[in-house]
Amino acid sequence: MVPQGNTTNTSDNYDYFAPVAPTGYTFKSTSSAVTVQNFPSGTVNPNQINISYTPLVQTGGFTFNYDPTAQRTPAVPTKISVSGVTDQLFSASSLNVQKNLTDKVLAGYYIYKITSASGKATSGATTDATIKAFFALNPSFDTTTANNQYQVTLAPTNQLGQVSFDYNNSIPTNPPALPSTIQLSGLTGSDLSFVMPTLEPGYVVNEVLGPDNKTYSSVTEALKANDHFTTGSNNFKVTIAAEKQMGTISYNWASNVPGQNGVAGELQATLPSSTSIWGYGGEQLSFTPNIPKGYAIDKVVAPDGKTYVDGSIQGKTALEAAQAANPRFIVGANNFAITLRALSKDITLQVNIDQSSGNGAPTAPQPYTIATVLTGAPIDATSIDKAQNWLNDWITNNASGWSIKDFLSPYRVSYGSLKDAVAGAGGVAFSEVNIYQANLVYNGKIDFSSVPTKIDFGENTISSVEKSYQGVLDNSVVVSDTRATSLATPWTVSVAQTSPIQEVMSDTGAPVMGGISFMNYLSYDGQVLTSNPQIIHSTTSGKTGDTVVIDGKSPSLFTLRVPIGFQKADANFKGTLSWTLTSAP
Repeated sequence: MVPQGNTTNTSDNYDYFAPVAPTGYTFKSTSSAVTVQNFPSGTVNPNQINISYTPLVQTGGFTFNYDPTAQRTPAVPTKISVSGVTDQLFSASSLNVQKNLTDKVLAGYYIYKITSASGKATSGATTDATIKAFFALNPSFDTTTANNQYQVTLAPTNQLGQVSFDYNNSIPTNPPALPSTIQLSGLTGSDLSFVMPTLEPGYVVNEVLGPDNKTYSSVTEALKANDHFTTGSNNFKVTIAAEKQMGTISYNWASNVPGQNGVAGELQATLPSSTSIWGYGGEQLSFTPNIPKGYAIDKVVAPDGKTYVDGSIQGKTALEAAQAANPRFIVGANNFAITLRALSKDITLQVNIDQSSGNGAPTAPQPYTIATVLTGAPIDATSIDKAQNWLNDWITNNASGWSIKDFLSPYRVSYGSLKDAVAGAGGVAFSEVNIYQANLVYNGKIDFSSVPTKIDFGENTISSVEKSYQGVLDNSVVVSDTRATSLATPWTVSVAQTSPIQEVMSDTGAPVMGGISFMNYLSYDGQVLTSNPQIIHSTTSGKTGDTVVIDGKSPSLFTLRVPIGFQKADANFKGTLSWTLTSAP
């Protein structure tokens, strides 16, 4: 070797000092001693000294953090430590750095960027893209440990969800259209909320099924429990129900109903209690009111605020009209106010003939209307008296020998008179039956079967003295008693001179003006007859059958005394006698 600076060949042994090892390396070894050899030009120089440096072991790591804008982040992943030697590529280190980085990323997040100690950042849209971009820069182990530390920033991924709507089972036919589905989008952990659409009147949220698969009573509660986006389901299902619509059926009396509001009479029913109705908005509305007997609907105030009466809608009653105009439940009050009026009632008297009590029973008359009044109204005394008189007259004219056994009220309680029957029943018109009954039985009868229509004193000559004449009867006086023996009572026959004997015209029988008239000259059996009845026959006990009181064929007991001054030629005289038959009760 020629030492440096020499121009001549010098044969000797020399020591060669290797260069100092670079930073991050250490001297390892050299080759054995080399004997310098000549070598032809153009060939490989065999005189080589090989010096080896060994890279030092280096360490590094990846620490994690979250993007500062992220919300509700989970715990930060633990640090990934790596090791290698100086200038070795991270990708060539013994650890699978790419996989380890990927495994550290939690669901719902991705590696947004990797930043070196110098502040240089590599980023990507996904974890894979960011890692690929980072390793594409061929990062290697630096001799300074601090330079081998990297910051891995995690960012939330976007999460999707939706809010769907459905009806529950309790809804009317043809409900409103459901709200449109709401699409939700947000980053993992970010606030989750939505605005509930305004529902049609009468509809409410029934329940909400949240992303946590739990059921809540309101949207607010569901959002409170599920207030942020997660990597799982972010779906809500809102169930909508038709809200019950309530109504009341109430009742009141019309102002003229007897027995209330100061109107005379007595109520025949209790005012029906209010009842409740309910249904869903738009659902068919129907009900049957509770109308007491004897009363009817006067008017109806319906939910539309209108008042309906019979004929408000042609051919319909007040109730039918109100229901026709308000056929479905509305959102709000569904109230019907029904006013009741009293119906007109015929108070009648029915005559019942006891056919078994006697022969030749008359046919009962048609019922007699005592009065027509409103339910609960008083039955006036005048109408009762008229009915009693009507019955008495009918018996006299059509049912001789028949008498009133008793009167029955509509409750079939027996009374002695119609007046008592009406009073005993309350004196007012009932809501249903208003029939009073008169029961007639055959008692038989006592009556004249024959009486004289004329007592003839004959044609007599004028005399100079007072004369007495015997009268001739054209008929006998006969009393016929057909009563049952048990009903027979004592009786008397009397006679009275009810008009004086006076001169009358021969052709017309009319009294002669200024003619003769005399009283107290006619006698029976020696007793002068006057206008006061004179008993001519009596019994002490009942006596059925025919009794001849005066036999028309026997000598008459009627005597007419005619003074001289009352005797007049060619004159006719006439007077009146009245026969009376009296039977003890």
